[in-house]
Amino acid sequence: MAAAILSALCLGACDVDATAHYDKVLAELSNQNYTYSKAVMRVKDIQSFGANSGNPYFMYDEMPEQRTYLGVPYWPMHSADAVLFIGCTPPDAEYFSWRSYLFRGGGDHLVFASMGDSSNNLAVKTQGSSAADARIAVVTTGDATTYTDVSAALDVAGLGSATNLEQVELTLFDGESAEYTMLHRASVWNDSTVREEYFKRNSTIYYIRAPPARAPHALPLSKPRPRGTGHPESDVPGLVDAQTSLTEEVVARFASLHGQLHDTSVCAFTNISGRVCIATDTDCLGDNPDANYFNCYSSSDPHALGPQDAYVLISSNCVATGKCTYHNAGVYSGARKSTSVTTDNRAWNGSALAFAPTLDPMLASMLAAVVFARDCTTFTSSVVGSLCVPIPFDQIVRGQTWFPVVRTYLEPATATGPLVSEVFTPVLLHFIL
Repeated sequence: MAAAILSALCLGACDVDATAHYDKVLAELSNQNYTYSKAVMRVKDIQSFGANSGNPYFMYDEMPEQRTYLGVPYWPMHSADAVLFIGCTPPDAEYFSWRSYLFRGGGDHLVFASMGDSSNNLAVKTQGSSAADARIAVVTTGDATTYTDVSAALDVAGLGSATNLEQVELTLFDGESAEYTMLHRASVWNDSTVREEYFKRNSTIYYIRAPPARAPHALPLSKPRPRGTGHPESDVPGLVDAQTSLTEEVVARFASLHGQLHDTSVCAFTNISGRVCIATDTDCLGDNPDANYFNCYSSSDPHALGPQDAYVLISSNCVATGKCTYHNAGVYSGARKSTSVTTDNRAWNGSALAFAPTLDPMLASMLAAVVFARDCTTFTSSVVGSLCVPIPFDQIVRGQTWFPVVRTYLEPATATGPLVSEVFTPVLLHFIL
């Protein structure tokens, strides 16, 4: 009993009685000859597909006819069917979303691609004082009639104003033979205890089967939310010059430590679009439509990581510039292999000033200089206030190629990922001491 009370306190005030709501919804649908199967949404440990290991993924699990590939559960869904989640949104996360994916093929020919915008914290409908810690219903379907019927049942259950369509885009492919998976992301937590309790949740979901004799009626293709505001980070007075000065100061500081600049890698924007991947039958690695991806790998300098190597990521802090709600860099050992090494904008404050103390403090707060090394002792003792992220051997073994991937998530003004041309492109400097 004490543990249950503690869990409830940690998870916030959302008071949804999911069982009671499900009972009302399923009773309404049963009267219309729908049938259903119980399943679960739970955290899955995914380390492939470029997963962001700093933030575990909830996935729909125990679905009818489910299979698993590299830890990802996926299932067939008839084009007129639906999946329903009723519950509470994360109580403390700055970013959360639901997004279903086409998941077909396997091995060397897999298509793991989003079909459109996510149902994220800036776009969802909820019942509560804010999007966080609020009642929500998420309906995943591509069928217009099914969505109308499930929405009406949710209205009867008192959740009409919290109903969200998480649309399967049946017009993009043959929905009759498609298989799917679901990712529920929840990131940037202010309270580690609340985060831990939330990720322990196993939430009930239902697979809902349409009446067998009814013909499918595909929803029209949804329009993606437009990206960009016309106000890039480079418009901030003095910010471009400040970034140049920061880079020069980093090089000078390493020279004072007898370090030589060996290579400069401009991080490449990875232009992945779920719909393009579906059309071209290529893999999007579970792309997030709320994010941009910058791959800091250089084929000319395959990023050795010995005791004498140090790397500095020079980037904007797009949370401080107002162009995103979350900005992070994760370390990877291959195209699909994540590690537990990650850092984000919450740790970046002061990192630019540590190298360039004469910068205007406001401009410096909009920039970041993050060191990656095997041993951070040299940098934290020599450059007071610097941010150094250690990369242990159990994550990247000796001689193994590695690289950071930088993500920019969810522009507040557009409720989708920032327009890539409106944020600074990160740069990775490689020094040898």
